[in-house]
Amino acid sequence: MSNTTLAQKQIKPTRDWHAIYSARLTLTDLLVLIWVVFGVQIAWFGFDSANLAVRSSDLAVSYTTVSVILIVSWMAVLSIYGTRTDACSEPVLTSTS
Repeated sequence: MSNTTLAQKQIKPTRDWHAIYSARLTLTDLLVLIWVVFGVQIAWFGFDSANLAVRSSDLAVSYTTVSVILIVSWMAVLSIYGTRTDACSEPVLTSTS
C-alpha cells in the first residue's frame, strides 16, 4: 500500500474558475447588449420593419441589421481589449518612488 496524503488525492478542477467566470461574463454581456439594443429599437420604432434612409435606392438596410452589427461590433471590441482576461482582474499598482 502506498502512503498518499489527502492533498495528493484531491482532484484538480477541470476548468479554472477564471475561465468559467469569463465565459459567464461573456454570456451576460451578450444578453444585456441584445436586451438593450433591441429594446431601444422596439421603443423607438415599434415592431414595424423600417429601413434606414440611404441615398442609393438599391441599398435597403433594416434597423435590425444595424442592431445586429452593433452587437457583434461591441462584443468584438470587448474581446479585442481583453476586458474579460485575468489581467483585467488583477489590481494595478503604481509606484511614486
